[in-house]
Amino acid sequence: MAAILGIAFILGLLGANPEAPFATWIYARSASIMKPFEGIFDPIVLSGDTAIRTSLLFAILIYAALAAIVASVSRRLTGTSRSLET
Repeated sequence: MAAILGIAFILGLLGANPEAPFATWIYARSASIMKPFEGIFDPIVLSGDTAIRTSLLFAILIYAALAAIVASVSRRLTGTSRSLET
């Protein structure tokens, strides 16, 4: 998830043509992932097509934090179950 959002952020930052097939594909994939975060922050427009989508950055941080928490809990549970077996 964070990878798709990161690519969408970079495309927006560089002012990529949203009608290009790759950009269209990335934006379509990121739309559903971004639903809970849309409109939290206003984007910072740097020039005509270039913007820093702050809501997108926030979503990346939240999803990365959630992934780290899930990985940590998973490692602890895996370690706990192994110690119970021995």
